[in-house]
Amino acid sequence: MKIKGYCDNLSSCGEIISEHEHVTAILNGLSPEYESVTMIITASQVPYNVQGP
Repeated sequence: MKIKGYCDNLSSCGEIISEHEHVTAILNGLSPEYESVTMIITASQVPYNVQGP
């Protein structure tokens, strides 16, 4: 929710945050225990978005 808030604030200032940047920020914020999930998401041929696959 923090990242969404940051993206919303940046958007209100005219700074466009792409879906890819949003997902990347979320994945980068995960702890090392989620590394396998992060690897699956980033290696997938299906583009992920904030809502899901």
